Amino acid sequence: MIKIFIFTLFLLLVSGCTPISKFINEPVTAFGKKYSDSNDTIRYFLLRVEMDKYPDQSLPSIQVQLSPDTAPIPLNKLTADITSKYLPIFTPPSQWPQHWKERAMINPSFEGNGIYISFKNNQLNYFGICSNCGGQLNSPKIGKVGGSCMYPMPLTKQQMIEIFGPPRRLYDVREVTY
Repeated sequence: MIKIFIFTLFLLLVSGCTPISKFINEPVTAFGKKYSDSNDTIRYFLLRVEMDKYPDQSLPSIQVQLSPDTAPIPLNKLTADITSKYLPIFTPPSQWPQHWKERAMINPSFEGNGIYISFKNNQLNYFGICSNCGGQLNSPKIGKVGGSCMYPMPLTKQQMIEIFGPPRRLYDVREVTY
């Protein structure tokens, strides 16, 4: 009887998890989910460009609005000096272990308005943008360089394809991995 109860409880817990859609077009990885207010359309709330993981890839031809009142800046034009005019220097959370804090402070990094940017050897090596992270809601805007639109996060699959091209891989996962 207890085995049936545990099995039933397990099935309820697993079936209650909301699948997360993972969109990959290296060096871009994005995570999306269905929002109740979007007619069951998957909207991508977290997007990252990881140049350290994909050094043979070039930066995508995208631009970002670093703060709501500024013009968009192409990723390939971002430097630590330019970024520091719009975003504060990243400060690791106090609850992080000391070795994480030390590692996070090796390279110039900036965070604000749902955007995280890190540089290594004066080159952008990580760009993250999130509309719902750390308990905060943000609407950072992103678009294709030369495109006619800047889209606020979260993005639809069609907007993702318009900006980054079709995914090389698209599948469901149970959690966002960092």
